[in-house]
Amino acid sequence: MTSSMLERKDRGDQEVQSITTSDWINFYQAAALLTDKTGAIQLVNGTFTSLTGYSSEELTNIPLSELISLSSDQSFEYKSINDSQKFTTIIRLSDGSEVYCHVSKSTVSPSAGIQLDLIQFYPFTNQELSNLKSNGHTSDTKIHNKLTDIAQRNIAILETIPDLLILFDSEANVIEVHQNPNFPVSHLGWMLKNKNLHQILPEKSSKIYEKFSDINKSGNPSTFYDNIEFGGETRFLEYRLVSVERNQILAIVRDITDLRKAEKALYLNQERLRHMQQISGIGSWDATFGEKTTILTWNFFEILGLENPETELKADQLYHFGLVHPDDLKWYKKTIEDSITEKSDSYQADYRIIDTKNNLRHLHTEAKLEFDSLGNLRRWVGTIQDVSTQKKAEILKASAFQISQLIHSQHNLTHLMEAIHQIIASLMPAPNLLVALSDDNSKEIDFPFCIDPKGTPDQESARKGLIGYVLGNGEPLLVSASAIDLMISEHIIQKPALIPESWLGIPLKTHDRVLGVLVLQSYTPDITYGEDEKNILNFVSEQIALSILRIGSDEALLNAKNEAEESSRLKSSLLANMSHELRTPMTGILGFSEILHEELEDERLKVMASTIFKSANRLMSTLNSIMDLSAIESNIDSLNIKPVNVKSTFLPLLRNLHSIASDKGIYLRTALPPTITVVADEKLLGQLLHHLLDNAIKFTIDGGVSVSAYVNAQNKSEAIIRVSDTGIGIAPEHHKLIFEEFRQVSEGLSRIFEGSGLGLALCVKIARLINARLWVDSVPDKGSDFYIGLPYVLPDTFEVAVEPEPVQIINTQRLSRGPVPEVLIVEDNEINRRLAALYLRELCNTEMAENGYVALEKIKRKKYDAILMDINLGAGPNGMSIANEVRSLDNYKDTPIIAVTGYTMQGDREKLLSNGCSHYLAKPYDKKTLLRLFSGILYG
Repeated sequence: MTSSMLERKDRGDQEVQSITTSDWINFYQAAALLTDKTGAIQLVNGTFTSLTGYSSEELTNIPLSELISLSSDQSFEYKSINDSQKFTTIIRLSDGSEVYCHVSKSTVSPSAGIQLDLIQFYPFTNQELSNLKSNGHTSDTKIHNKLTDIAQRNIAILETIPDLLILFDSEANVIEVHQNPNFPVSHLGWMLKNKNLHQILPEKSSKIYEKFSDINKSGNPSTFYDNIEFGGETRFLEYRLVSVERNQILAIVRDITDLRKAEKALYLNQERLRHMQQISGIGSWDATFGEKTTILTWNFFEILGLENPETELKADQLYHFGLVHPDDLKWYKKTIEDSITEKSDSYQADYRIIDTKNNLRHLHTEAKLEFDSLGNLRRWVGTIQDVSTQKKAEILKASAFQISQLIHSQHNLTHLMEAIHQIIASLMPAPNLLVALSDDNSKEIDFPFCIDPKGTPDQESARKGLIGYVLGNGEPLLVSASAIDLMISEHIIQKPALIPESWLGIPLKTHDRVLGVLVLQSYTPDITYGEDEKNILNFVSEQIALSILRIGSDEALLNAKNEAEESSRLKSSLLANMSHELRTPMTGILGFSEILHEELEDERLKVMASTIFKSANRLMSTLNSIMDLSAIESNIDSLNIKPVNVKSTFLPLLRNLHSIASDKGIYLRTALPPTITVVADEKLLGQLLHHLLDNAIKFTIDGGVSVSAYVNAQNKSEAIIRVSDTGIGIAPEHHKLIFEEFRQVSEGLSRIFEGSGLGLALCVKIARLINARLWVDSVPDKGSDFYIGLPYVLPDTFEVAVEPEPVQIINTQRLSRGPVPEVLIVEDNEINRRLAALYLRELCNTEMAENGYVALEKIKRKKYDAILMDINLGAGPNGMSIANEVRSLDNYKDTPIIAVTGYTMQGDREKLLSNGCSHYLAKPYDKKTLLRLFSGILYG
């Protein structure tokens, strides 16, 4: 029903819109009039004129107070009545009689800029008048007070009812209407005033009238639902019909539009949830226990492959024990029972079911449990998910991986195929399996593996049968006995000695080459193969083919490969162990000799300590050269070629090299423009410069060494770095020899200069890796010039900002304020523990731990400001695993952990820094290096 009547929208001032001054007030069901703000009557409705007997013309512009009948001791003050105020009074009618009324007042705006007061009158019912009379109220004051009390109580009760109340007689005539102002369909009450149901809803009246008749006969309440169009939208209404006295029917009309919208939104959400669960293979349930058990499910029985039960659900149906695989049933039951017995708040399980179609499926379930104060299960909610696809994928990946790994454990085809047979048998029935391999040259078919009671096929039948067909076609073939008969009748294949019930052949291919065929066949109807089995075997066939191909390779070549790998492994292991085993004791030798040199006062003993220190440094130089050579040979892929500034690369080398040159009494000069930038690996370029300079200083007795860089005048795209010395020089015939490993011009017993002979050999390898030219010009007894030619980056294409290396001042004094930092030294070597403690005594307090177990105990008991962590701690956890565990502690998230290690091969530093350590310190380290590091860590 669409209304063309007055549209009224309640606001703060109850503004009335879309009105005409002559007729809108007539839509009010109560007797109503409009007054101006002084109380003068401006307009009345038909109900008011009918009630009072006055005409509208008689009432226009007269004060409202003239219609109010009060006793002599009362007065009526119109302005004292507030907006929205409700009160009780007596109205004087045109015939001189009086009527008791409930009155309400509100402000309306019939047009822009005009405000009037709307006064509505509700005459007392006969019952209210009877009550007044029986109570003996005769005076005006008493009557007025009683009327006020009753009116206020009744109005208050009515205002609490949000519904539309309609009282009908037995013929569906409207007797009385009460409409709450907040009722959404604002005009419905007005329409019903003094009407009959047939007039209001002619198209629906007969159906509703039948309900009226039923209620009159039975006396039982009835409820029905309907909808109307109002304000451009559909409003849903609930009608509750109740039989009352004198064959009257009370209709309670409630607007349930918002409820319907909420129900619809809930339904849509549930449908979306159900749809998403169907897509993702998830079902769920919600069971509540108590006086009544309520069980709700969503896509639960669909996941199990069952029909939704039409009867009330029971908890046993949620268990679905009858579907659970026999091998999983016992522990699945125990999981649920233990969770209930132990009052666990949740559980989860992965198990298998055999559904009604005899399919094996994998399910994953997660559930939450809630218990009451007595320990009784109150609520049980959870989900089940079909994870069969994921499980199959995991199994296939695992199987493919297992097959790929067989090449490392199996060394002949028989053992390989036995292992593959076991893997395939774990995926599907495989009582009869054979492998046929074809020789590319002779075209003969060989059967290196065959498990079949009928024996190995002969060459002829295999070549002209199903095996030959797959070899020629190169595609998987799945056929039944009837399909084989058809292929025979069509002369596609030759008839075998015995036709199997089911035959599955998978070509073993590597790229486009077919090596052979993997065959599964069954001679009984109990075992048949389908698309799932074909897809599984097809998935792993390439790995099987690769494994067969590799196993079939020449054994001598395989042995040679194994020997080469073993040799490489031993070399790497030897170098790594040699690095650790030499660097660890060298830490103690260098450290304590340095301390002795600093603290001894006897000059003779100081010279001895210095000699020990220099000799140990010589050993370390040789070790570093060997390590660098090994690292360069085995880590070609880790190069980082980029624009590198020559001067900034050289600056870190200058400090140590100046000290060495100064000790020899020779000079070290540099002429490196800040704009010279080359394309190279920065780390390797630094090593290259270091070895050239070290070599130049070593072979220079008088004079000195100069380093310069410039752009090649003949080739502007090349920059040249020159290292010149005034040393012993090199004869032309020895220019190639000096770049060989472990070679010097003076060798054997006649050797004059110390060194391993690796420095220049390393330079050649580094130059080759970074695409650099390396050559030498030398004159015996005059000196040598070594040149490095590298790609030059023009200044206008690469902006360079070279800053001098900051000189860090080592604070060797403990701070005068605040607590003294606490440092834990974790080191299995007692000498190195003591050495580190001596080095750090000027900066902090130290504690020691000789192994990982002691370290973890101390770290858990006490908060340290920093940890000096040796990586190789012998038996027990190593330093890297300790660092990772320490990082899991809340109070050690950001604590500096300095990795100290003799493992200095390429990649060791990065590995340690990505596994819990914040700093890296290679053995051996000197006092200055350690103090500089800890000064920055502890004191900023």
